[in-house]
Amino acid sequence: MITPYMYASAQQLIEGCLQPHEEAWWAFYERFGGVLQRAVRRALGSRAADANAADDVIQDVRVYIYEGRIGLAVYEEHPESLEEFLEECVRICVRRYLVRRTQRKHHEVEDGDDRLAQLVAEAVVLDQVTIQEFRDKWLTPAEDQVFMSVLLGNRDKPPGRPAASATERQLVSRILRKWKRFRAGR
Repeated sequence: MITPYMYASAQQLIEGCLQPHEEAWWAFYERFGGVLQRAVRRALGSRAADANAADDVIQDVRVYIYEGRIGLAVYEEHPESLEEFLEECVRICVRRYLVRRTQRKHHEVEDGDDRLAQLVAEAVVLDQVTIQEFRDKWLTPAEDQVFMSVLLGNRDKPPGRPAASATERQLVSRILRKWKRFRAGR
């Protein structure tokens, strides 16, 4: 796609992005795309081998730059230092990406692909009678549903299954507290 911004100076390109003209943004990403990709790969380090991670961060950077395009005005008179701005945007977006990824992993661990292991941590063999007694005497219907589906259910998450909701996490915490009291009273 040939636009008037393809061969424009960096200053004219920034002016077009501040307007904002779609052609200017297209040319901006075309011109600085390589800089962004190299900066993302450098910032991700060994995680850059995951092409999806790099693509996600690049998209985040593009959105971040567009939403914060007023920051480009600073570089209108000094476009030679624009690469520093782009690298700073990349650092911010990579940090955000890694925080989201860590939180997501934390929630997956918290949700527990294997809650049953926590329940039997006392090294006591559980039988169906013990589990049924606990369910009947200690759990509310909502807790029982979470107990059966999340804790004792199919622990293999289907692809795309979201992390447990705040309500589910709260119920799991309550169930685990009740389980400890139940086991202590036996």
